[in-house]
Amino acid sequence: MGRLLRQRIHKQRAKRSDLKSLRKWLHMRGAMWSPKVTYSTRCIAGFGLIATKPLTKGEVLFVAPRSACLVSRKDRGDTQRRAATKLIKEARKKSRSKWRPFLRTLKPAPCPWTWNAKDRALLQGTELEAVVQLKVARLDAERRLVEEVLKERVSRRTYAHACAIVASHANPWFGRSLTPFNCTLNYSKEDHITFDEDEDLVIGRARFDTHAGELFQTYAWAHTDLIYRYGFVPESDELLPEDVVSIAINDVMSACDCEDSPVARLLLLANACDEAPYDGLDDVLTCEIGVAGEGLGRLVACCFALNANHIALIPKLKRSPPSGDADSDAWAACLAAAMVDGGVHEDMKPIAETHGGDDRDPWPRLLEKCQELDAQCFDDAVDIARLCLEARRNAVAEAPLRDVLALREGEDEVVVQIAPPAPPGSPAYLARRLKSVERRLLDGALAVLARRGAAEVLP
Repeated sequence: MGRLLRQRIHKQRAKRSDLKSLRKWLHMRGAMWSPKVTYSTRCIAGFGLIATKPLTKGEVLFVAPRSACLVSRKDRGDTQRRAATKLIKEARKKSRSKWRPFLRTLKPAPCPWTWNAKDRALLQGTELEAVVQLKVARLDAERRLVEEVLKERVSRRTYAHACAIVASHANPWFGRSLTPFNCTLNYSKEDHITFDEDEDLVIGRARFDTHAGELFQTYAWAHTDLIYRYGFVPESDELLPEDVVSIAINDVMSACDCEDSPVARLLLLANACDEAPYDGLDDVLTCEIGVAGEGLGRLVACCFALNANHIALIPKLKRSPPSGDADSDAWAACLAAAMVDGGVHEDMKPIAETHGGDDRDPWPRLLEKCQELDAQCFDDAVDIARLCLEARRNAVAEAPLRDVLALREGEDEVVVQIAPPAPPGSPAYLARRLKSVERRLLDGALAVLARRGAAEVLP
């Protein structure tokens, strides 16, 4: 028998042994599951849950009591310190840990903060570049606190991997918990199970009628989230519904030749821009561009306002929305009126009321009115938006061919070698996929601007 075959057989036996121990442990902890559902070691990710018979919508499949969940207090912000500390403490007990059968089934996700510095550099220019840099610095600071609690040394690798387990498996039940059954469901766009916290229980039910086969859940609807929290991307290279690429307001200011402007805060109040959604970057204002140019209206509104004489723009806001009316749509109407000469708040307010509210975006229609009142300023704003999108596109451009080819010169010849593609799941593969997603989003937005007709409303 070959060495590789022996290793494969040994791993499969170890998985079956872990599974047997897990089932026994779950029974002892009071967990229950439907006879129609079973654990399997033959899933693509190693462990998974299989429905052996058809399931009915609403049917109870899993019941995990609090006593079977590894619970910790919920941390504030993007940190997994408390839960990770508990994991490391239990892991170091080895066979003495009462959680060992459960913990042996949890594997650390290859999140970007577990990569080495060379691999993290592959994220340069992407949405995750600054986020991962901050996370790595935060992990180093937290690790010292963890060492104080455990009273022993914790390596960077150990702590990063413990945080990756928590980030990819934990849910906000009982504060924050690693919960059996939920931790074992693999990813798919089709979400088979819905989980609810009910007093001291987490109950999993079938989301809809389904045939026998592996059960899946959807982890996230954006490539950035899947890479950052779970360390993978779907096999399909289709864009996901919540994929976005950010344009920083600071970059818009640079394009408009204006430095720190008070208008930026007004844009935030008017919901024309957002604070960056990542911990540690909440002072960074951005415009998010989605699939098919969604969000372009807000970006052009920011370009319009910041390109105006921002010193004169503030007095144009003769009155802010009254306190009872001071939501983002009212601010949007007020700011849009100030962005054009002769515009008054009352002219813009009905537009914001009609097209805003309920998480809808009034800016595309407000811009349509602004274009009628000041076509030149509108066209200038579109040009500035295009420049910002092109600059962002250049940051994630594909590597030049000379950087991809390996050249070896002989006496009378030059040998050209094309490097093999990065293996799926590797840092190089994930970074390449992320850049591809961002390029397509930016190309889509630029295409919308290129074909914009006089009567067409920006998305």
